[in-house]
Amino acid sequence: QNISLLQEEKSLTFLFRAPKVSLEPLPLTSIARSYAEIFSIDESSAAALAKATLGYAFAYQVLGTILFRDGKKEIDKKVNWELDELLQNRSYEIIWSECSQKEKEILFLIANGKTQNQEIQDALGISKGYLATYKDRLKKDGLIDVSSRGKNSFALPRFQQFVLLKQSLL
Repeated sequence: QNISLLQEEKSLTFLFRAPKVSLEPLPLTSIARSYAEIFSIDESSAAALAKATLGYAFAYQVLGTILFRDGKKEIDKKVNWELDELLQNRSYEIIWSECSQKEKEILFLIANGKTQNQEIQDALGISKGYLATYKDRLKKDGLIDVSSRGKNSFALPRFQQFVLLKQSLL
């Protein structure tokens, strides 16, 4: 987010000329291979672990650390709790604090199953263009995935659970 702000600064022309590298999620196949090798597990078990990270590098690192430290090879309730706590304390709380109130409202709706654009517009009483502005910011910040036309989902692992917890604490 801060890099985007710097890149938009008109007085820093050298940044306009510099090549831009967009960081995408890590390939799940690479994560699965890594987990399979480290934990000596079969491909389907490794794939399940990789899917749990959604390619988010920090989740890949944290999940691997928890499993390795505890001598486990699969995700159980205790692993999820610790994963949630670390993601929340070291990443999601910071991300959440930087969201506007309207962005939080949109995230609450998505977390509660209102994933279609029209559902969100109706719930908030906003126009298509207004929603597009906020969705663009949330996508740019890596919070939502908009690759399915007209449908929104979370791009970060267990972020839905985090948002639902935030909502229950209001």
